Amino acid sequence: MKKIYTLVTILAASFAANAQATLPVYESFDYIVPGALQTQTGYAALNSGDDINIVAGNLSYTDLPASIGNKINFAGAGIDAKYDITPVSADTIYYSFLVKINDISAVTDPNGGYFAGFGANDTNFGGTIWTKKVDNNTFKFGSELRTATGNGTTWTTTDYNVGDTYLVVGSYTFVAGTNNDVAKLWINPTLGLTTEPTPTIEDQWTASTDLASIVHFFFRQDSAMETPDLDIDELRIGTSWADVTPIDPSASTKENNIEGLNIFPNPANDVLNITSNSTADKNVQLFDLTGKKVLDVTTVSTVNVSTLKAGIYVAKINEAGKTATRKVIIK
Repeated sequence: MKKIYTLVTILAASFAANAQATLPVYESFDYIVPGALQTQTGYAALNSGDDINIVAGNLSYTDLPASIGNKINFAGAGIDAKYDITPVSADTIYYSFLVKINDISAVTDPNGGYFAGFGANDTNFGGTIWTKKVDNNTFKFGSELRTATGNGTTWTTTDYNVGDTYLVVGSYTFVAGTNNDVAKLWINPTLGLTTEPTPTIEDQWTASTDLASIVHFFFRQDSAMETPDLDIDELRIGTSWADVTPIDPSASTKENNIEGLNIFPNPANDVLNITSNSTADKNVQLFDLTGKKVLDVTTVSTVNVSTLKAGIYVAKINEAGKTATRKVIIK
């Protein structure tokens, strides 16, 4: 059974096989384990091969509503599964999901590969999301406007960690005129916004033929050389940023509840002091604006930031079961 997501409530709805789902869509992968995604109501296989597996467990992300149901896992070559939606041919369509790369060691293609995106039909795709191996422990995300044209992929400048969970948001925007459409990708964006923030990467090829419309979302198993072993959870598809980046209603109660929390100096040069009404140890994590974790230490009050590049970071502080986030500037 699929679940249609709105900002007010989650409504359950059952779709006939291969029917077009009305947007926005929320997919929690709430299916029986073990199982195959392409056999579930609303999905269809685009080819043959091994299954996209439904497996037990969830991925989670801070301040995203709590995950429910199960998750999917796939790797290497196999079946590609599509999920048909009401066609979109104007403005912007978005998707978001949680992804964790479990193992990328078998990937050898230097150009990487794409594993999800939008489809205009069963052979023409857009707004695809890619991964490219850096080494056995790190990788880059990529975005491509039109995969079938071979125009190339725009890659993140940041390397991301195997084993970490990321919230990714992709979009395809129909722009007036000929061959003007745009694809964007966000990694770990801010939740709860009403309009989209600056993307992590953006892909536009004026020589590329625009998609006429988008009629489905798909997951893809390409080959052992291109597709790493990965888990995916909490898929959302919609026509607004808010549709795909909801914030946990309880997030406001989680934030800023460390009594007397103070971070100084801010901006900082070499040392960041973090104090509160308690002398308990504090776990301090710093993330850059791409969402990559660049520091993770436990301290009573002092954090050495001398090795970090100048810029804006988000600090997440955990103390005795309480959590707070702050914006930190390193000079």
